[in-house]
Formats: sequence, C-alpha cells, structure tokens
Amino acid sequence: MFELIQVDGVDLICYDNGDIWKWFRNCKWKKYESNDPHYYRIRINRQRYTIHRLMMKAFRNFDLKSELVVDHRNGNIHDNRLENLFVVTSQQNNWNRKDVKGYSKRIYIKNDGSKSITWRINFMVNGKKMRQTVDTEEKAHLEYLKLKKLYHII
Repeated sequence: MFELIQVDGVDLICYDNGDIWKWFRNCKWKKYESNDPHYYRIRINRQRYTIHRLMMKAFRNFDLKSELVVDHRNGNIHDNRLENLFVVTSQQNNWNRKDVKGYSKRIYIKNDGSKSITWRINFMVNGKKMRQTVDTEEKAHLEYLKLKKLYHII
C-alpha cells in the first residue's frame, strides 16, 4: 500500500513498509536510502524531515508541526514500517526509553569528612517531578520499576 503526499511543494510516495520515493526535477523518482546511525531523515527544500513523521503524515494525516511524537513500537529507530509507528506525547515517548535507569547515586560529604551514599529515584508524572531517596541501589531499582508499572501506561 502507498500514499502520495506533497511536502513543501515536493511530491513523495510513501509505502507502508517504510520506503519513501522522492520526485526529482529531472523527471524521475528516486528511492530515499540512508545508512545514518540516527533517525533516517530526508531533506526537502533545505528542511530536514524524519522518515517516521512523514510516514504518519501520509497514512494517518499527522501534522508535521505537531508537538506530538512518533514512536517505534519495537524500539528500532530504523524500522519505519507503518505497523511499527504510533503517536504519543513526549512523556509517553520517554517512558519507552531502554537506556534510562531511573535513579542516580548521591554522595554527600558530612562536616566530619565522612561520606553518605544514597540513591535518588527520579520520576515524572504529568509534568511534575517525583523524587524518592533510598539507601541501596537494589531498593532504588525495585522502587523505580514499581513506579514505572504504576504510572507508565500507554
């Protein structure tokens, strides 16, 4: 399945498998290909667009200037198949990050020169920061997972 869209006066054909073809002035279509380690982007009239946002524009009438985020279900940013993409808020997108521990080590130097080590759990719900302090890394990890299960529901 494919959709024809126009972005900044340039015609694009978007296929549901994530392929995008761009119309060039010399009257030919060319498939967009990238080996970029980051999000795949296409340049149109000096403006850069990510492929996954263009896919949502083509198939789901997504506004490219929207504050909403297009997320990848399987976490692979190069898998731009339509079935792998969905629209979420910025907060929901951060919930899906795999590289976040959710807690940090805090070291305090007391007046007598001794160190006090605690672990702070950092969490955000509806734009409000939540913090909790525990005494071991294991407790911090378990508490973070408990909070994530409670609040991070998509």
